[in-house]
Amino acid sequence: MEYFLCIALLVVGLLLIIKCGDYFVDAAIWIAEVSHIPSFIIGATVVSFCTTLPELIVSSVAAANGQTEMAVGNAIGSVTANTGLILAITMLFTPFAINRKDYILRNLLLVGSVALLFILCISGVLNPYLSILTFIPLIVFMWDNIKNAKKKEVAPTQDMEKEHNESLDNAAKEEKAEEEEEEPTLASRIVNIIAGFALAAVGIVVLVLFKERFTALYVVQIVTALIILAFGLSITQIAALLKLDEKSEFVKKVIESDIVVNLVKLVAGIAGIVIGSNLLVDYGSAFAILLNVPEIIVAVTIVAIGTSLPELITTINAVIKKNSSLSAGNIVGANIIDVCLILPVCAIIAAANGATGLLVTKQSLYLDFPFCLGIIAVAVLPPLFTKKFERWQGFACIALYITYLVLCVLMGQGIIFN
Repeated sequence: MEYFLCIALLVVGLLLIIKCGDYFVDAAIWIAEVSHIPSFIIGATVVSFCTTLPELIVSSVAAANGQTEMAVGNAIGSVTANTGLILAITMLFTPFAINRKDYILRNLLLVGSVALLFILCISGVLNPYLSILTFIPLIVFMWDNIKNAKKKEVAPTQDMEKEHNESLDNAAKEEKAEEEEEEPTLASRIVNIIAGFALAAVGIVVLVLFKERFTALYVVQIVTALIILAFGLSITQIAALLKLDEKSEFVKKVIESDIVVNLVKLVAGIAGIVIGSNLLVDYGSAFAILLNVPEIIVAVTIVAIGTSLPELITTINAVIKKNSSLSAGNIVGANIIDVCLILPVCAIIAAANGATGLLVTKQSLYLDFPFCLGIIAVAVLPPLFTKKFERWQGFACIALYITYLVLCVLMGQGIIFN
């Protein structure tokens, strides 16, 4: 029963983070737009930071709770999973050529920021003051992002305009096809409804069976989580099937009101990410105790891969649509933000709690950081010379990632680094 409790609440936590992360990104983009922030800045900054929010909050919650292994493991594990699994899939199935000048700075920034963070942690403690040094590559990355995005806003040359006009028909057809794909089918709506009610049922069972285990605050969090998931997965689909917007003037006004919809998304997004992070951290640690392994093992595997699921889904869609360059660029950018932001913030939180800094375990120093740096080097350095991401890199990254996971398991069993 303990395993059922941990797995059920881990799944609820992951689903909350993924679903509410989407809500928060949508609301943040809307707020930026109504604030008249230029679109190129929204794309280069707001979206980038919002997509890394789940990993940041999970690690921050862990650091605030004194669970430094979970904080460090999730941060480094997410970057390793993004590269060794997600980017590797892109290279494996759809290798592609690149324009070197588009990648040279960000690829070098990624390798350099991981190496810098490794050096700062080498003593076993990440000093909160020294960790601010990682903000330098982050600022450079954001400046480059904004500069490149702004160039796309410049009026096109005649050649660019001609090329654009030639592709208008194809673009219109593709957009129409995408819109048709985005319209949910009856089957997908039914699946979402069943999933929503199934999650609600699991949550109710958990609350009934383990009610003596939960404080009043935790009961409120779980009930809120179930309401958000049931609303997101089931209630909205039922309303769409019944066409309530056509039958009720009130429902129609609510749906058509951008302010109401986006405020609901903002509140639900923030609440869901925070609650999901709490569930993930608490029951990730509990699951590690049940398995009799260090919590960092759960952090670099279940939690790290779980928080990377949105990027994995996006990458699979990009591979199917043969748009791999966009996927690779997004993964590299997300990794830079993860490396430069998450652990420094955690170090500051740890210092605020009275610690000298963020404690870094031997596994992180001898296993997590070296493999993270090695996998990233294999993934992003060769294209700077060959001008393409190649299939052999995908094989190599996946092989290194599998080796890393095996070593993590051996370490958890006390066979190595005991």
